[in-house]
This record gives sequence, structure tokens and C-alpha cells, in this order.
Amino acid sequence: MNIIEAILLEKKKYIILLSGFMWWPYFNKVAKTLADNLEFELIETSVLVPHDKLISSADQINFPALNEIIKSRLEKYIGKGYIITSYTFPPEKLDFFPDIHINLNANAMLLTSISVEFIKQKGINRMELDNNISYLLKSWKTNKIAKTINYSPDFLEKQNDNYGTLFDFIMENIEKKLYGEKFISNNVQKENEDINQEPKVVNYLERDIETEKVANPNKLDPEEQNEINKNIGMINFEDDLNNVGGYPFYIGNRKKLNY
Repeated sequence: MNIIEAILLEKKKYIILLSGFMWWPYFNKVAKTLADNLEFELIETSVLVPHDKLISSADQINFPALNEIIKSRLEKYIGKGYIITSYTFPPEKLDFFPDIHINLNANAMLLTSISVEFIKQKGINRMELDNNISYLLKSWKTNKIAKTINYSPDFLEKQNDNYGTLFDFIMENIEKKLYGEKFISNNVQKENEDINQEPKVVNYLERDIETEKVANPNKLDPEEQNEINKNIGMINFEDDLNNVGGYPFYIGNRKKLNY
């Protein structure tokens, strides 16, 4: 059983809120990729508000309809995960309790770039888009956001890193919900060990000599060779891959849940 199956078995549901500029294609790409990797249902408020409709008020999003959709899902299904996307999630508009809310934002330079591109594609009024951006930046301050991921102009080069940050944060949140104080204390202990660990001094001459010995076993005496063979025999690479310390790892550009 992986950690996603464990949280759904214990908590009966897991709801992720994902807010951001829904008119930005990358926002929707992230949401779909995340839903695919977690095998969660993706519920987009674009069903209620089209991606290219530029809201300037939460009242323009049909939250009563969204609440009914979630209520129906939770009554019908047990042990299911959901990712819900929207421009914003004012807490007073929600009749359900999400497990985590993550906001995908962009710094000023990138925001200018993507907004100009959006205006060209859709032929919309610049002031309408500016009002949308201004409203969202204010609205997000009232949302109960657990983490904001700010994208920079080089987001295309770093998009895998950014997605990894998003994915890992969700995994950590799930671990906290499952293991509570045990998870926190283990991480504090690990951080303290890392802090207290003495810096490793590398003797490059000795390292090169040892490398040469391993590369040319004929230069080793029998006792040294036996010791190396014994150590190599103790390594099980398959086990190492299947026990990666409780953290997901990439397979191609996807992540494998391995808990």
C-alpha cells in the first residue's frame, strides 16, 4: 500500500485546492499532470467559469454549484481524492473542508509576459485583464493557502523542479496527517543530524588511489580484494530503488509513488 492509498483509507478523502491564473495554459497543465500522477479526480471550476472569463469578484464563480458537486461526490464515494482548480477559494464560499490549498503564482516579469501573450491570443481588453490580476492578488491574501509557488521567467527550464516542489509538498502534508508528531520529530531529528554532521574533508590523492585500486583489482592483495568483494556483495541495488527513504522518485518525467 502506498501513502496515497493509506491516507484515503484512513481519512476517506483527500481534497487539494489549486488556485492561480486559470487563463494561463501552464496552470491547467500542472493540474492535469498532478491529477494523473495521484490518480485523483480533477474538478475544474472552468465548468462553472470558463478559463478565459476574467473575473473581478468571487461572486462570478458559482461556488454553490461547486459545493453541491463536492457534497455529492463525498456522499457517493469513500476513499477518493480530488483536485479542484479555481481562480480563488475564499473560505467563506466553501461548504466543505479541503486538506490543502496550493497557489500557483508568477513574478512580475513572467506575469507581464504571459498576460501580453494572452491578450494577443484572445484579443481581450488590457484593462479587463489588469482588473483580474489585481483582484486575484488581493483575494489570495484572504485564502487559507498552505504554500505559494512563484514561477519566474525561466519557468520552462525549471518546470520539472517546480512540479517536484509541488508534488513533494503534498507528500509531506499527507505524511503529517498520517503520522503526526512522529513525522515531525523524525524530520527534526534528521535536520539536527545534518546540522551537527562534521564537514567531510576529501583527500583527493587518497581518493584517486582507491579509485585506481577498484578499477584495477590485480593491484590489490588478496585480503583487500576479499574485503571489496564482500562489500559489493552486500549492496542490493533493487532494494535501494524500492526503498528510497519514503520519498517519491522520477520515472522519466513522471513520479512514482513509493511509500
